[in-house]
Amino acid sequence: MADLTFTAPPALTKGLVKSVLVNGVTPAQAACNLNGGGTFSWLLDFDTVAGTVKTGGAKPAANPALGYSFVDQNYPIISGMLHVSPVTLTAPIDAACSTNSSAGSLNLPVYLNLQATQVILFPLQQARFVNLTVSGNHDCIGTFNAAGLDPASGCLADAQHPAFFPDAQVVGLINLDQADLIPIAPIGQTLCVVLSGDAAAYGDGATPISRCKRTNGKINFQGDWCTATNQPASAQCKDALYFAGNFAASGVIIN
Repeated sequence: MADLTFTAPPALTKGLVKSVLVNGVTPAQAACNLNGGGTFSWLLDFDTVAGTVKTGGAKPAANPALGYSFVDQNYPIISGMLHVSPVTLTAPIDAACSTNSSAGSLNLPVYLNLQATQVILFPLQQARFVNLTVSGNHDCIGTFNAAGLDPASGCLADAQHPAFFPDAQVVGLINLDQADLIPIAPIGQTLCVVLSGDAAAYGDGATPISRCKRTNGKINFQGDWCTATNQPASAQCKDALYFAGNFAASGVIIN
């Protein structure tokens, strides 16, 4: 992925969290006026014969021209370890070069620095790609807006002149109990607290990691989605958040 704009949950669509994610996924390619950090690499490896896509995270590449490798390792979380590895989904590409994939569980690593020593883990359930169209040469998803960038601003992207036009969407859910096991050490909070959008109201203030407040064992912050049904939350089930984003992607070597 070269461009990823989250549309849900709300905490990923604004403020510092949005800025960190956008900077991470944007390539560090000054020649293309792309001045991102290049630390957040989400790979999609299509097998057009088998009709599948292998997807997962990669550590930042010292030299992107030499390719990327899927992460396959364990990371410590609260009370255990979380295995991060790619998953393979069915994704047959039709005559129009479009597909909708099956769904699967994916623990996605989002690295915050080039050394890959700081990471946010996203435990995604029911993750799938929808309305995805690959270019005719199978090298891109969406397009780079080269002609639409404004020379007056150094051809840098802004709100009126996006760097990419996406042509795919990723959707899924994040269970809040799982998110409350994911520590984000640099800010001293769990992913659950970050996703609540209000650490003062929903975080317990504990150190070194603040977790989501609970009443009778249940997280006070209520989600907009239900894990059991994979449907919008109901009065009986509000234990997850809907996850969605639009993206564009550029062809790379996957080792």
